[in-house]
Amino acid sequence: MLIYEKMQTEKFSEAEQLLVNYMLEHPEHLNEMTVSEMAKATHTNATSLIRVAKKLGFDGWRDLRRQYLEEWETLSTHFNDIDVNIPFSAHDDPATVAKKLATVEMEAIQETRQMLNYEDLVTCQHLLQQKSNLLVFANFENRFIGHSLVEKTRRIGLNSALANNYGLGMYEAYLANPTETLAVMFSYTGEGDEILRPLHILKQRGIPVIAITSMGDNSLEQDSTVALRISTHERLFSKISTFSTNLSMKYLSDLLYSLYFMADYNHNWHTVLRSGERWDHRLASTSIIEGRGVDHVGPF
Repeated sequence: MLIYEKMQTEKFSEAEQLLVNYMLEHPEHLNEMTVSEMAKATHTNATSLIRVAKKLGFDGWRDLRRQYLEEWETLSTHFNDIDVNIPFSAHDDPATVAKKLATVEMEAIQETRQMLNYEDLVTCQHLLQQKSNLLVFANFENRFIGHSLVEKTRRIGLNSALANNYGLGMYEAYLANPTETLAVMFSYTGEGDEILRPLHILKQRGIPVIAITSMGDNSLEQDSTVALRISTHERLFSKISTFSTNLSMKYLSDLLYSLYFMADYNHNWHTVLRSGERWDHRLASTSIIEGRGVDHVGPF
């Protein structure tokens, strides 16, 4: 759940509600405001502000202010001119639909990139380097993205597999080797038995988990080793399709593959190149697509 959603659902005293209302209505004024300045602006006291922070799950005002502003800036920066749930109308011509869809997808990737944390990326890369087995959990449309990650990493030597859905994932989580296995779990909501039941088994067995999930607190994020955030604007049901979430997840899936590739760049590049030359016999109509005879390592 996002912080601003918690503010709207949590029960507060009268004084606390004055503080919450001010935060919801004037987030742009909060930067660098101290406890005393905030209390003065709302005609309350510092004790009430500390209680608000505690009720929302934070240690104090500074922690609440920082994370709330990060959330507000992320959500207010993107998709200001288009509704990600209904990006085009019945009256739009094909060229307009193409333009609007491109805007949605570019915004989704840009927003996802801006939410990345360097330390989290380093942690993901270390986990990918340390483990020889990758077990990917994803349901519904996310399975196509999970399958893509499995195929890419298998091609350069990682023992990757897509866990079965509809409950069988629990067995695979239980049978996985804790010393050799890393799990990646895709879930927009970060809730639901199909994800949380295998997650709890993985946690009990000491298997690290990389979560790819929405902004805000959710059960998957709380129990994962590291969480990468996806664009979080789509409603669950009242939308045309999962345009932004799919692109956001696909971007992060490709990023994980790239981090693993970078860990042994030269070896992985030659593996891709030589195996392609040996077994990929598709015909191409242009030399650009053909690409055979390339023997240099990447850009150098």
